[in-house]
Amino acid sequence: MRIIIVSRIFSPEPSAASLVLEAIVIRFRDTGHEVTVLTTRPPRRMPVSTIPGITVRWAKVLRDRHGYVRGYLRYLSLALALFLRLLFRRRAGLYLVQPPPTMGAIMRVAM
Repeated sequence: MRIIIVSRIFSPEPSAASLVLEAIVIRFRDTGHEVTVLTTRPPRRMPVSTIPGITVRWAKVLRDRHGYVRGYLRYLSLALALFLRLLFRRRAGLYLVQPPPTMGAIMRVAM
């Protein structure tokens, strides 16, 4: 099955959500699913990690001075970037969408 995961944060950014999503992605991959992650590019000076067998597509988004994606303007930059990617991507059998809540609204419109 084709699975698309949409999240504002993913490995290597240090957070509980990143660790949980990485474990989910690896489990889906190990059970034979085709997994694509749509997420934000990590902050500057943070290496972009790769997980063998997983496609990760990064979007450039606005970050605050501390390197975080938070606040309406930054969430909107993420939502618009991912919305455009979803419109032109082949449909998946399963979508896993992580916060912020605006992502749920964007997914609803895109699907």
